[in-house]
Amino acid sequence: MTVTPDGRHISVIRVESDGTQRLWQFTLDGREPTLVLPDIKPIGYHVWADASVLALFVLGDEGRPATLQVADSKTGQSSMAATGIGRSIQRIPGGGISFVSRPPAKDGEPVTLTVTELDPVTRKTRALVTLPPGATDADTAWAPDGLLLVSVKGQIFQWRRGDKEMTLAVDPASMGLKGVTRLAISPKGEWIALVAQP
Repeated sequence: MTVTPDGRHISVIRVESDGTQRLWQFTLDGREPTLVLPDIKPIGYHVWADASVLALFVLGDEGRPATLQVADSKTGQSSMAATGIGRSIQRIPGGGISFVSRPPAKDGEPVTLTVTELDPVTRKTRALVTLPPGATDADTAWAPDGLLLVSVKGQIFQWRRGDKEMTLAVDPASMGLKGVTRLAISPKGEWIALVAQP
């Protein structure tokens, strides 16, 4: 669930009665359902770049990888920005969208994941930082001051522009937690919410 840029609605990925996953919006009190992007499916995750432009994690099917698409809620049109991405797409403080690039494996070599930045206007991408070796998936969250937190293999790493690589921020095991799979940071940056197992 995401508050829309106008501050008057929430947008959600809704699993419809036939199993279709599309983007809907509701008023803040949960009323007036409206289908935002009727022709784009199956959507797994989304983030608003501005009042009408969204970045979407569109699930792959039949062996095709998931894609990052940029859509316009006014026209309903979308274009592909990247293929083979992870599920974590986030708005970067100050502009831009981040996502996790996962290139296809080659000849049994380990795959290196990278946090990548998308400019939603130009559709250009650029690598920001490589994830620690052995990462097979990652969840990301940006603090308002530009600090990036990433959960990798149950640990939480941090990175800021100018850093050469990620460093360990905290090992949730020290708090009796394991298997961190989601991260979120409050709008003012004073709280972190995470999904983990005791």
